[in-house]
Amino acid sequence: MPHPTGPTVRNRHARSDLLAALAILTPPLAVASAAALLVLGHALQLAGLRGTLPGSLVTAGWILALVAGLSALLAFGALLSKAVRDPARSTTSSSQDPSRSD
Repeated sequence: MPHPTGPTVRNRHARSDLLAALAILTPPLAVASAAALLVLGHALQLAGLRGTLPGSLVTAGWILALVAGLSALLAFGALLSKAVRDPARSTTSSSQDPSRSD
């Protein structure tokens, strides 16, 4: 029987850490990128630039906005399912500390 801290457990933790990092980083990066592309695309359209670049920038901005929304929903769903599966660990210690006065 493999030891509980063997390579498979470490790989599982590494994967969950990577997924957690992606869940945290993807929405804000996608929002920032979407905002930059939308502003730039619309500014180029207002400046009267002809061609496909302004429209492509606006389209890419809306796609990134969609990616941001979907990734935020997935991250929220993962957080909610984790809280439902393990409610004992989701409570904070400060809420159970009778000596703490607010």
